[in-house]
Amino acid sequence: MFNVAFHVRMGQIAKILRLLSVTTPILCHSSPRMVATRFISVGKQKRNDLPMSQSMKSDVHADIIVKIQLKHGTKYDFSLDHVKDVANYLINKCEADSDRVTAMFLLHPTLGNVRETKWREIVNFLQENGLPVSIIMDVVMKCPQILKLKVSQIESSLDVLREEFMVGSNLVNVLQSAPLLLITDPKHIRRRIVQLKSLFTQNDIVHLTITSPNVMFDDWDDVEQKVCYVVHKIRLDQKQILESCLFIHPLKHIEMRHQLMSRTGLFRKINPKKRISNPSLTKMVDTTTEEFAAAVGITLEEYEVFERMFEVESERYKKHIRDDLTDDENEDNESEDDDIDGESYK
Repeated sequence: MFNVAFHVRMGQIAKILRLLSVTTPILCHSSPRMVATRFISVGKQKRNDLPMSQSMKSDVHADIIVKIQLKHGTKYDFSLDHVKDVANYLINKCEADSDRVTAMFLLHPTLGNVRETKWREIVNFLQENGLPVSIIMDVVMKCPQILKLKVSQIESSLDVLREEFMVGSNLVNVLQSAPLLLITDPKHIRRRIVQLKSLFTQNDIVHLTITSPNVMFDDWDDVEQKVCYVVHKIRLDQKQILESCLFIHPLKHIEMRHQLMSRTGLFRKINPKKRISNPSLTKMVDTTTEEFAAAVGITLEEYEVFERMFEVESERYKKHIRDDLTDDENEDNESEDDDIDGESYK
């Protein structure tokens, strides 16, 4: 009885091993324990060599759907079928990171309204223009509106950027930091680059666009005011502007930090005839409130009090300027009235 059962089991194992392309001599010269061990190890090796199975792919998609349902509930304004199709395309065809795909749909669930064909069109175009999938995912997460555009519109913006020196790795880095450029009117891009060229070199503009992308979109008067304040009021050179993230801060923040450092004696007025060591622009404007307060030697409460006082001072100063301008206008009007009366009398 035992021999019959043993031979049946051995025959089944031998059949499976032949299907796995394992040589039959193993059966003739090995013990049952060795055969079973060999069978298990070969099975594991085969499984590791196989690509992701359909069940595993489905698990990835199911995981994305479950996370969306947990975050956004059961009411959707998008198609879960579209989500599955897009996830399948991005993860299995484009080899995008599944965690990043999940994060994208959690951040922008309405991307489920976009059909796979539209995704293919945009992704293929960006890949053809040198953007790797990882960067494309960053672009979509920061700027989902790109999926609503026609390829021709995106191409127009890319053409302008290439014409204006942003090519190769420069272009990739710029678009990763400032993906909104892909959906921006090419005329605005060209106009802003011309404006920036009046203050910075081409390489400096690329650097600024990467470190402070808002420099491409903020009101130009604001950009100029920040540069003028640093160069003429603080008296620092452009090198320090490039080494800092000046343009991501409001002008009021820059002025307040400078005044606080000056009044506490940490930042001294620059004298061309004397060598003075002052904190860098980065330490002045880019540090956190805690770091800045510690550097100046005050508490967070004192920092907040000064911030409020500076706000009041600024408003008073602006009101004083407005009043002066109003008085000047009134004087000019009175002068014109006198001239008119004199001419009439004559």
